[in-house]
Amino acid sequence: MINDLNTLQTEGLIVSTSTERLYFTFNLIAADNLAANDYGGFQKNFSNGYFCRMCYMSYALRSIPITDISFRLRSEESHEQHLQKALQSNDFIFGIQRQRFFEFNWISSYKIIGI
Repeated sequence: MINDLNTLQTEGLIVSTSTERLYFTFNLIAADNLAANDYGGFQKNFSNGYFCRMCYMSYALRSIPITDISFRLRSEESHEQHLQKALQSNDFIFGIQRQRFFEFNWISSYKIIGI
């Protein structure tokens, strides 16, 4: 399936009513917060820790207006570093618990950290 999705992006399709090639991009997995966190290997508890997939917002800061605090956005590099630490310690590191449920990053245009 992953090869087929990547082929749609790189080679496209020729539709019988057109002589043009259509290309596809996959950049969204539709899910509620719980499912999206589960797919990404993030914690599935929104009542403590670092619950946001996009940034390092902690539960302790959740009720402070966003204009009054400073926090970092997640990046692919920091995600990979924290994932390796989480796997070694068998614990949560900045809300990351385990490897991604499904390797969506095998799809060339999809990134788990979607900023």
